[in-house]
Amino acid sequence: MILVMYYQIGDITLEDFKLEDISEDYLSWLNDKDYMKFSRQSLVHHDNASAISFYRSIVDTNNIFLAIKKNLILIGTLTIYIDLDYKVCSPGILIGKSYAKFGYGGLVWRFVVGTISRDLKMRKVSAGAMIKNSAMIKLFKKSGMEFEATLVKSALFDDVPTDIVIYRYFT
Repeated sequence: MILVMYYQIGDITLEDFKLEDISEDYLSWLNDKDYMKFSRQSLVHHDNASAISFYRSIVDTNNIFLAIKKNLILIGTLTIYIDLDYKVCSPGILIGKSYAKFGYGGLVWRFVVGTISRDLKMRKVSAGAMIKNSAMIKLFKKSGMEFEATLVKSALFDDVPTDIVIYRYFT
């Protein structure tokens, strides 16, 4: 299921991520250990080759990798992992550090939960975050998602086992 996706949300565009979207700026977001502290990405050093490898690992699957752009400038990415059997999607979002705190993440997240998930004919949106990631949990709640479960000590934060909380939204 390879889809060509394009959405316009005000001055924000969501479109298929392309190899040309890989830039020094994008790699700097991924390699900022402090900014990515709640993400598995903080455990990996990213370069052009690793970004291309990730792109190739997702592009020919049922999953979706979108570029989030404002005025043609990449400001973030959105991945949507899709389980066609159970009709569940699991989005993940990254807003570049210099574009954070402007509400773009919330705008895109609510659009994924409310529109894209329905367009994909999913019955459920499921997402998780480390319990310490209060900004992401706040985003889940503001988008109408409900708490579903706690995965006890399922992640490491500063080498200390920490819980992951899962939130859900039924479309």
